Amino acid sequence: MTRKTMHLILGNDCAVTVHEPPLPLTPRFSLSGEYVTVSPHTDQPTHETLLSETFGSVDWLWSGDDEFRFAAADRGLRGVILTVPETLATDAESDRMRSWGRAPRVPGNVRAVDSRHFDARPTRVRWVSETGDQVVCAYESGAGGASQDVLRLRSAPCFDLVFVDRALSGWILDRPADFLVQEWEYAPSRPAPDGVADVLRDCLGTFGEATIGRMQDGEAAAPEVLRSLRARAPTCRRTPVATCCATSWAGSWRAGVTRLPAESRRAGRPSAAVPARPRFDLRHPRGTLYGSIGQA
Repeated sequence: MTRKTMHLILGNDCAVTVHEPPLPLTPRFSLSGEYVTVSPHTDQPTHETLLSETFGSVDWLWSGDDEFRFAAADRGLRGVILTVPETLATDAESDRMRSWGRAPRVPGNVRAVDSRHFDARPTRVRWVSETGDQVVCAYESGAGGASQDVLRLRSAPCFDLVFVDRALSGWILDRPADFLVQEWEYAPSRPAPDGVADVLRDCLGTFGEATIGRMQDGEAAAPEVLRSLRARAPTCRRTPVATCCATSWAGSWRAGVTRLPAESRRAGRPSAAVPARPRFDLRHPRGTLYGSIGQA
């Protein structure tokens, strides 16, 4: 069985096959929004149009799902929106994800075997390479074995879907600093200014879930790290990475539930004690008017 005829699995149970060519779309990395977009839409109206013309997974209501949208006509992948997780990879996970970056690239896209909606939970951990030239996000923990079959599918310029033993296990974005945006606008046409890649590397490698928790707990040292990162890149103050470094991520919301202050967590108060702000928000670029209609 060749790679083009074997069935691969996306999300919970979406079977796909490999076909050509890759998507002719430039990736976009919203650091403040914590998601990567490889899709033809550039704003809310065009996103709504895309949802109406495609099927697949979508972040509707408070599901928190990643978005994989397939064309109704030929079932080929049209676009994705993928969450960049806050949790940093452990050493064992980093070794596994680093090995994906050494796997040979196979150009191609994926096509769904049948036309139906499915669930696609976001990746769980992230890793950034020592040089800052790769961001890798993975679903499951564990180092994995050498006997595993890794398919690194170059689905768009500088963007790979990684399948391990035929199941989607993560994804890779090369040269992430070159694709920084605020929301869904087009990525810059020129490479990032000097210093941006290094600051982005340290930003992604430093500000994980634990650091955000310390900021919310009021530790004075955490905001100072943000200020020092921004000071290291005076030539890129107007770029998204500088904007993100100038603000606190302490107000991040996940799946409609906000984080609790340290004293509340120690007291064992449930998250429901704090008014929830839905991640599904029409004012946010990842919000969608379709919601459950888009999944009906």
